[in-house]
Amino acid sequence: MKRMILHKLTLSGDGKKNATITFNKGLNVISGDSDTGKTYAFQCIDYMLGKENPPKEIIEAKGYNLCELGFYVDEVYYTLTRKLGDKKIFAKNHSTKTYSNLSCKHDAKNPNNISRFLLNILLE
Repeated sequence: MKRMILHKLTLSGDGKKNATITFNKGLNVISGDSDTGKTYAFQCIDYMLGKENPPKEIIEAKGYNLCELGFYVDEVYYTLTRKLGDKKIFAKNHSTKTYSNLSCKHDAKNPNNISRFLLNILLE
């Protein structure tokens, strides 16, 4: 089985400076004072991987409406992009320049969902 390695999580919004967390290969520790967004970052990752409910609303995230998660599977780079509150996830394979519109909800009869997409690229 291949490995998925997170690269970066980015929140963006009209007129807002991008808020980005960059991950390094190996163990990453997110630390900081209370109410600085640690839990929100984890909620965003869950959301990008298919959680139906968006991250809880916090003051610091006001005006941000788009989330992007970049990751590697072996040497291939992918990005998942999702509007906050949307049920669809947009996936891009940067190596083959292919795109997919995916549902966040798993459906065994429909291959166009995030869980199937991730399983397929990890088990190829």
